[in-house]
Amino acid sequence: MKRLSIALCVLALAAFASTSALADTFTFNFSGLDFSGSGHFTANQIGTSDYYNITSVFDGSVSSILGTSGINSLLGVNQFKGNDNVLIYPGTGIFGEKFFDSKGVSFSLNDGIDVNLNDTWGIEFATAGVPKGFTITEWDFVDVDKQCDPPAVPEPGSLALLGTGLLGLTGVVRRRFAV
Repeated sequence: MKRLSIALCVLALAAFASTSALADTFTFNFSGLDFSGSGHFTANQIGTSDYYNITSVFDGSVSSILGTSGINSLLGVNQFKGNDNVLIYPGTGIFGEKFFDSKGVSFSLNDGIDVNLNDTWGIEFATAGVPKGFTITEWDFVDVDKQCDPPAVPEPGSLALLGTGLLGLTGVVRRRFAV
């Protein structure tokens, strides 16, 4: 019986101590002479810095003189133009806001074209093309905004309530077997 009580206490403490990280959501848009687009990023902050690892890109499209194509997926690191998929937020820079480093973020479109948004020499650029073929690079206006954080979920409070309930249940079970 003592083992059951200890096991329930350990379970309650483990549940109480667990936390979950939520990804932040950002909207982005870029525009230039040859192509423009918009969509959403999800990203996890790196420590307490202004740097975020982009984990997905979704709900967006890119338009050019060839037509419009939806965003398919985020490309892995070093898949197109040496991308590292790091976002700098809030953006800072000499010539305006700088949201990416020189490696930038890359994503693929439904039509097979890849796009890279980056910052070189303090100026935002967009490159579109195929990974091992023809590409077009242009200076673009890039804007990134962080979406409002969702309301906090009272997970620690719920887990504490679960833990105290388990402790109470342990006491009831213990009394029944003690008689």
